[in-house]
Amino acid sequence: MLKRNRLEEGWTTLFLTWAMVFVAATAIVQSNLISGLHVIPFVGTIAILVGLALAKSRFPANTAHLFSLIYGLFLVLFFVGTNLPADMTWRERVFDMLLRQVEWLRDAFGGGTNRDGLIFVIQTAFVFWLLGYTASWYTFRNPREWRVVVPTGLVLLSVVYYYVGPTPLSLYLAAYMLLSLLYVARTYLIAREKSWRSGGVRYERTIWSTFLRAAF
Repeated sequence: MLKRNRLEEGWTTLFLTWAMVFVAATAIVQSNLISGLHVIPFVGTIAILVGLALAKSRFPANTAHLFSLIYGLFLVLFFVGTNLPADMTWRERVFDMLLRQVEWLRDAFGGGTNRDGLIFVIQTAFVFWLLGYTASWYTFRNPREWRVVVPTGLVLLSVVYYYVGPTPLSLYLAAYMLLSLLYVARTYLIAREKSWRSGGVRYERTIWSTFLRAAF
């Protein structure tokens, strides 16, 4: 039972991966740019979990990515669709969102303007689906820590940079920087532990907690 519930990279790694995406998503919600953004943290959280499941599965990379896009499209439409009037059926909501997206693309490529706020929510939600999924993928399947830290960090930085409201979003950026440092340190230790195990090197299993005590 313990082995079945054990994550090779550690549950702390999963928490840090989730926390970085969640902090960035929460910053966007707190910016109050438009109504409906409250769904972003939920989308990011589910993307992390789906990414973990697919990363740990035996599916080839291309198959896993395809499944992620399908799941992501479904869940984004579901969560964003909850912002539409309750008297609309789900079929009507889906067609309404797809039609709005088509109109936005037509205006974008036609040189026009489109101020439909729901499109911003849809696109932001899908961006965070990709951020959450790739964060898990590049943590648990194909470790590339900077592909986890940099994309989400750039999104958060752009929000903080262009935000002119009263909410202190810089605090979220500071929290993200701390989490990202812990994440990079954690993934580095994981890589070292794997090499030590493969080389038969004995090491202290509590090295992560020792590192945290030394850091703080």
